[in-house]
Amino acid sequence: MKMDDIIKKVFNKETILYIIFGVLTTVVDFVSFGFLFYQVGLNEIVANTIAWIIAVIVAYVTNKLYVFEKDQHDVKTLLREIVSFVLARLFSLFITNLFLVFAKHVGMNMMLAKILISVVVVILNYFFSKLFIFKKD
Repeated sequence: MKMDDIIKKVFNKETILYIIFGVLTTVVDFVSFGFLFYQVGLNEIVANTIAWIIAVIVAYVTNKLYVFEKDQHDVKTLLREIVSFVLARLFSLFITNLFLVFAKHVGMNMMLAKILISVVVVILNYFFSKLFIFKKD
């Protein structure tokens, strides 16, 4: 396979939109976390969990409508997608919270810790969404 073919396969409309909306979701997550942790004074796990809830709502809507362009809106499909989406994201939340506890233990800056773990989480979330949640019929 040629390098051009690989680039076209990896950087298609879907992955570009996933990156764009992933950045938007990450901004929502980081702003929410920063406000809740630094301004409100919640601990890192509570702040991260609330920020995660907000970001998951944004991510589900943007992934469904714009990235994977799933136009099925029947109750059965919506329930399956939402449950699958939330379960996959719960796994990501667990990984993130675990890393934040570790980061706090070693004295790492919380925003730096969120940036580092977010790279891993974004990649995992893409594969969960593409392969299991919004898969092509």
